[in-house]
Amino acid sequence: MIATNLTGSFNLVHHVLPSMRARSDGLVIQICSVSGLRASVLGGVGYSASKFGQSALGIGLAREEGANGIRSSVIYPARSKPLSLTPDRFRLEPIGEP
Repeated sequence: MIATNLTGSFNLVHHVLPSMRARSDGLVIQICSVSGLRASVLGGVGYSASKFGQSALGIGLAREEGANGIRSSVIYPARSKPLSLTPDRFRLEPIGEP
């Protein structure tokens, strides 16, 4: 998870940042998760850690590169319907069904 969610995002930013700096313009959008704002046992500690790191990458990039004309945004999508808990496991309810 760390390799995909955090290292992958970092490597992509590292690759495109020089050309953005040369143009003094650019936008990086991180599609994170609500788990990047609050830790959850549902995704596991690895998932939450990777999303916290991805969130920090996006926020830090905005602060460090804003003066160079580079913008960075982080989007935190979440489910619109809560999880249903059963005695033995977690089960996702299809959205739109009662």
